[in-house]
Amino acid sequence: MRTKHPIQKCPWIGAAFLWLGVLACGRLAAATYLSEPFAYPDGPVTAPASSLWNHTSGAKQQLNVKNGALLLREDHSEDVAANLVSGPFAADSGATLYAAFDMIVTALPSGEGTYFAHFRDSGSNFRGRVFIAPTADGQAEFYRIGISNGGKSSEAAFFPQPLAISARYQVALRYEVETAVSTLWVNPTDKDSESVEDDSANPKTITRFAFRQSLSSGDGMGELQIDNLVVASTLEEALAGPSSQPPPKPEPEPEPVAVIRIVAEKQTVLEGTEPLSLTWTRTERTEEELRIALAWSGTAQSGSDFAAPPEAVVIESGKESVSLSIPLLNDEE
Repeated sequence: MRTKHPIQKCPWIGAAFLWLGVLACGRLAAATYLSEPFAYPDGPVTAPASSLWNHTSGAKQQLNVKNGALLLREDHSEDVAANLVSGPFAADSGATLYAAFDMIVTALPSGEGTYFAHFRDSGSNFRGRVFIAPTADGQAEFYRIGISNGGKSSEAAFFPQPLAISARYQVALRYEVETAVSTLWVNPTDKDSESVEDDSANPKTITRFAFRQSLSSGDGMGELQIDNLVVASTLEEALAGPSSQPPPKPEPEPEPVAVIRIVAEKQTVLEGTEPLSLTWTRTERTEEELRIALAWSGTAQSGSDFAAPPEAVVIESGKESVSLSIPLLNDEE
């Protein structure tokens, strides 16, 4: 980080301006943001070193892989999420995210049902929640699935056809990040296939795709198997399933970056009298030592108009600020 502080050459020395330059880094957008065939050893999905999944809530190591599929159970509580390559996808980015996965339900949902898959941000905002619930007339061998940005089964838009227990279906969803419109398909061939959608939410930045296990107040998601998950930029890419060469493991979300603010005690000081006093204050990352490189410019000359300043200042670990006093010299010019 380089700081520029121009000092004007005149009988009055002005501490006028400061620029803080920030280097913005980005990655080239990929067509496939997450490719997951769940080809892990039997056991917790978060356990393998190669796993894309991180524990987010509930009891740890309760979400398991068996025979190459993810097993969701309402009597377990662990939730997990995987970062999306090329994310985050900001609310004003215009991005559209598609996800598709194979699903087999082996035990019917309880009560009113609940959601088990969704997009999410880096906090606790969920979008494009996929719900599972009993059929409206309580058929013993069938269930239904729906989509909602909200957290209640009663708010979801459900696919009109009931789905059979133990049958395999390919479920696909779309989330339009800028408009917060969520769409759901079952066994689609293209975008024109029958679908349902929900738009009752504010847009949120999306960073991850997640799975959830829950049984709350008698409402649960039963038991189901998930396989061949793909999150991509088009429906066609998502429906194609995981490739033999999956994308690289997503990078972890960056830690908070320290924000630096500089304050001059006075904007104008007189040569040969009081010094120029500057204070740098930071937010975030205060536990680490922070070195701030300085660059000085202007018509005033170091050594004749002001004492030679340092090339850097250091905010010590555990502290939020550092101050610097620069003597001003009266050269009678």
